This record gives sequence, structure tokens and C-alpha cells, in this order.
Amino acid sequence: MQLTAGWKDDAVEIMRDGIRIARVPVEGVNKDARWFKPRGNTKTLGVTGIISGLSGGCFRAATGFGKCTQACYRREDGKGGCFANLTVHANLRRAAHNPVPFDVIYNGLFPGTESWFHVRVPKSHDLSRYSRKVWRVDSETSTSCLSLALGMTQEWAEANPSKIFTGISSDYFHVPDDMLDWAVRCGNIVIGHTISSWFARDDLLNRIEQALRFQRHGLATTLWVVTNPEWDEANPESKRFVDSAIGMFDPSQIIVVGYHDHRTHLVATETPNPRGCCCELMVDKDGHRIDTDTMTVDGEPLKGIPYGKCGVKGMGGCKLFCGATWLMSSIDRARGNRGDMS
Repeated sequence: MQLTAGWKDDAVEIMRDGIRIARVPVEGVNKDARWFKPRGNTKTLGVTGIISGLSGGCFRAATGFGKCTQACYRREDGKGGCFANLTVHANLRRAAHNPVPFDVIYNGLFPGTESWFHVRVPKSHDLSRYSRKVWRVDSETSTSCLSLALGMTQEWAEANPSKIFTGISSDYFHVPDDMLDWAVRCGNIVIGHTISSWFARDDLLNRIEQALRFQRHGLATTLWVVTNPEWDEANPESKRFVDSAIGMFDPSQIIVVGYHDHRTHLVATETPNPRGCCCELMVDKDGHRIDTDTMTVDGEPLKGIPYGKCGVKGMGGCKLFCGATWLMSSIDRARGNRGDMS
């Protein structure tokens, strides 16, 4: 079931069936490196800026969807799973047991976890001093449906009409029609919805339904398809739903990415998108480009795990821009011109 969220005094309240299940204090912040990264993070450096207005929790555990007591993509042996649970900060907090283990799906729900989930509101949303064109709103450790439900993404977009704001949604929070309409009026927001054959039927169908709903409202919409052959084999019904959903959208709306965590990074070998897939550019730990067809570096077998990059000087870069390319091409088609992200 989808959750709802709203502002209450100096806090955000999270509701389920009209009952408050969490109250998270809002932090007034200045722009600094902890949450605001105009040059991007390790992966997006020099390509996409990062604005982590929300971070540290997704509230998945409160939804009641199938498998909601597990972080996304976690294996039956408890290993792997959501990248957000495997960061340096997450591992430090988990090791401290202060007072409960860090887990992105529970953070913000129980005493001791409130401070791990952050809602940050800046004194100014003005980005005119920064040259970066595309900005990712909300950390990988949260979800853009919550940001949209609260109007946080819309405020950034409205204050910076020459920038593009992208987000990735789990669809665990209901975004009211008026908030969707506001996002559409901004004209510079594109939201992706993650799907994969790992998810339980009800979770997956909710994600697909909301992606279609966003699109019907006129908001630029993409599908982020996370792939792993093991999931396809274990969950054939979910795989059929994923394939069906892909067929409901334009191929250029599909962003395929191979599952990755801190121990592995699978290569997405197939994508309907003519512009390619996410993490198409991969490097080794020393920054040398990997030939993903042979998994070699300069003719030698790859040592260690590959790392996906949005762009590396002299090696080219991403043509998807986290969905910004789709937004630009959509605007361009409406104007009868050809899109160009350069």
C-alpha cells in the first residue's frame, strides 16, 4: 500500500491509512558537500549534480508490499541488496548498533533511526552560479516520490527553469494529482520508476501503475529496469510483468542497468533504448576503460570489479543523462525540432 506524507510545523509526517507512523524533523541547511554536490558524486562526476534533500531512508518496510521486510535486491542469504545499505556510513552505523542496526527500509520509523533519515530544506534554491545542466534530486538512499509528494523537487525546478531535474522513484508514496500537475507545469522534471523481476507482484504492479499515471498527467517519465538473470529465473511471473511494462513505453524511455553492489556490477547486455544503457562506460579500480564485451582492460582480463561511470574525460560519456535526454527529446518533438544535450 502507498504511504502519504505532508508538512506539519517544522517536520514531515509519514502516514499509513491516515495514521501517523513517523514524524521527521526538517533540517534548514546551507549548500555544502555533505548533501549538495554540484560536480556530482563518484559515479556522476562532471556530468550530473546531486541534491540530496532526502537521504537515508525509503520507508519500504511500512508499505506492506511483498518482501517489504527485505531491502530491495537482497539475496536469500542476506547478502547484497540495496546499494544504500552498503555505503561506508551505513556500515559504520550498522557496526555500532546504535541502538538498532542501520537499514534503509526502516530508517525514520523507529526510535534510534530518526537521525539516519534526513529531510533538508535549503535557505535558497538558486543554482544560477553553477554551470551544471542536469541535477539528480534525492539521494540513492531515498525515493523521489516522497520529494514530489512534498513539493521539494518542484521548488528546485521552479526556481531554476534553465536546469533539468531528474529523480528515481520506488512509488512507495502517493503523489497527489495537484503535486503532479505542479511538476508538469515546471516543464523541467523527469522521473524514473524502478522495476525488476526481483520485486513481488503487488510491489511491481504498483510501480508500473504509477509510471503510467505520471505519464498520463503529462510528466516526463522513464522506466529504470534493473536486470539480473538470477531474478528472471527465480521469478518468471515478475519477469513477464517487466517485459510487458517495457512494451507500454517508447524504447527511448527505458533505462536498463545491470544490478550492482559493492562486490559486483553486472553488465546490461540488452536494451531497447537506441541511446544505450546506464553504466555503459565502465572502468577498473585504476580508472582504465573496460571492454565490456570481453571484460578485459588493454587486452588483459579484468582484475577486481567494474565500476560504472557517467562520463570520463577522453572516454566519452552517458547519452541518457538519467532521463534528461528523454525530456529534451519530448520537448523537442513538441516544438518540431531535433533534441541535443550538448
